[in-house]
Amino acid sequence: MINDAMYDQSPIVALATPMSRSALAIIRLSGCNVITILSKIFDRSLAISGKLVFGRLKINDTQEIVDEVMIVPFLGGSGYTGEEAAEIFCHGNPFIMQRIMDLCVSNGCRLALPGEFSYRAVKNGKIDMTQAEAVHELIMAQTDLASQAAMTRLSGQLGQEIRQIYQVIIDQLGSIEAYLDYPEEELDSFVWKPLTSIISQLQSYLQHEPVAQILQDGARIVIAGDPNVGKSSLFNWFLGEERAIVSAIAGTTRDYIESMLDIQGYPIRLIDTAGLRHTEEEIEQQGIQKSYDLLRKADVILYVFVDPRMIDQDICHEHKEKLIFIQNKCDDQNYVESADNIIHISVRHKYGLSRLVEQILAHIDPDNIARSKEVALLGSVRQKELIRTVLHALSQAELLVSDDNLDLVAFSLRQAAGALSTFLGSDIQDDAMQAMFRQFCLGK
Repeated sequence: MINDAMYDQSPIVALATPMSRSALAIIRLSGCNVITILSKIFDRSLAISGKLVFGRLKINDTQEIVDEVMIVPFLGGSGYTGEEAAEIFCHGNPFIMQRIMDLCVSNGCRLALPGEFSYRAVKNGKIDMTQAEAVHELIMAQTDLASQAAMTRLSGQLGQEIRQIYQVIIDQLGSIEAYLDYPEEELDSFVWKPLTSIISQLQSYLQHEPVAQILQDGARIVIAGDPNVGKSSLFNWFLGEERAIVSAIAGTTRDYIESMLDIQGYPIRLIDTAGLRHTEEEIEQQGIQKSYDLLRKADVILYVFVDPRMIDQDICHEHKEKLIFIQNKCDDQNYVESADNIIHISVRHKYGLSRLVEQILAHIDPDNIARSKEVALLGSVRQKELIRTVLHALSQAELLVSDDNLDLVAFSLRQAAGALSTFLGSDIQDDAMQAMFRQFCLGK
């Protein structure tokens, strides 16, 4: 675990690419004197920052060549971490990678801890916490929209928006504390500036958070219904392959099947379940119980049926907000026509399926937030909880100011600012002091 006590700018080294065979691999170094360390084992000069240099890495004593590599140095804190740094591009052989890292360690580096490069980048002010988290989110993104959302955070949009809100709070806090602590300075009467606009902006982050969660984890979409209504056929259509067994025999699917897929940029966890019916068969009963458990956890339920008169009203009542009603086998001229809120499809004849996809997307992202270039989404549970803390503190401040209890108002504002400083990875103490002393006249 990384903490401030361990942050000593000592030179560190780690692989930036997987330890597996590939054409190239990248080894990253950062910290004091990494260029000096490399000069002991590299046969070319690394005097120009950002210039890629071809040469050989050699063992000091024997001059044995370890690998022919390219190295790019970052001088004067110009690299990712804000420290002196370098990246080695070597051949992608695990044996060679390990020898190079051992060579760096034997000449003064230590192995980096998980996340330490990004940690140092935050400590040195190269990036904020939202950008550091976005690095991992970008790597783990499963679809184009998910990667775009992570890239928006990595570019600093979310951090910039939060920093603006933070500054409003800090300025308000500075005015109150100067007014309370330095009455002799003859400051202007304190005037409260309502926080309505920033409260509304913070609330919008939480309103959009379900979409952000879906982009990261995938929307859990469960296909449910009676046996023999075409659930597995629909599942197979989405996947584009015969993954689930399709049979006219009731109870064929006895356990759920799950698969990850991409629907127009949205990551989807699609789940086919056992048909819902009363049965005495023990194994099938267990599968049906799992189906009911999955309905409770679903983001969307695709409730498939053939005859709308057979719809389970208990499911409709319990899961009303999640349900998309789908009448399948509409190729049969004798199917029972139903209400407009039911999507009519035929998996066999590929009828109505595009409308079904549109309905799913409208269900998981009704305002098309994921495609908006103007909206920065939250990236983690940590961020969501901190925003909740800020909102609570600001609401308290708005209530207390009407009672003219400025001491408690200042306490609430400091709580809010503290949560946002944690959000960004900044230092509230210096910011609050600067805001307070800005209230003083020039000669003070």
